[in-house]
Amino acid sequence: IISVEHEAEETSKNEIEIFQPESLVGKFISAFLPKIRINDKLKVIYDGPLQPTNDLHIDLDGGVIKISKGEPHLFAKCREVDDLDIDKDNIEADGCYIKISYPDLNSLDVTLDGGKIDVSGLKINKFSVDVDGGLINLNVSILDEAYLSIDGGKIDGKISFLPNQNSKLTIAVDGGLGNISISVPNDVTVISSSNINGGVVTLPKSRIGKNGILNINASVDGGVIRVKEE
Repeated sequence: IISVEHEAEETSKNEIEIFQPESLVGKFISAFLPKIRINDKLKVIYDGPLQPTNDLHIDLDGGVIKISKGEPHLFAKCREVDDLDIDKDNIEADGCYIKISYPDLNSLDVTLDGGKIDVSGLKINKFSVDVDGGLINLNVSILDEAYLSIDGGKIDGKISFLPNQNSKLTIAVDGGLGNISISVPNDVTVISSSNINGGVVTLPKSRIGKNGILNINASVDGGVIRVKEE
């Protein structure tokens, strides 16, 4: 089924019921949350500077990532020293609590298998986050492309798209919730499309502008995605 449901002034009764905790999706999220609690036995493994790079990749197997704007710095609590591996442009961790401050990036690529990611304050040209069971919370500015993929879990937050000739927002949800607000320059063309295989998608209305294009595509295989333009 290929369809696009555009944003309306009022939320339908059915949509409200879907977002209630007692709904099937809500129960799924509630059942998942205890799995991402931080281990009480974690200890500080690293608290120091990071080598600057324009492109950063983070791979976390269970745990929490918090990324904010600032000088390159990493604070990590893990069970063991071997649970953390730091390279120039790559950070890998297993079951850790990680806080990263970093300047604006050309690209940020995050892979998270069970856990939570929070990214705020950064301007990123290309942003990709792939979560298998977890939570995503965002407040970022994007120039070129944002790709959000979640297999079981929830996406919340805000994305501000900067003026550009060709920008993209791609959201893929396989079981879960997405509730995202976006900010787009008024003179930018917006093209919205969706691919739905069981679930609900609400996207901003397509419109014609004179300065650049934002393509929005949402793919849902069971779940709910709501993208609202501010």
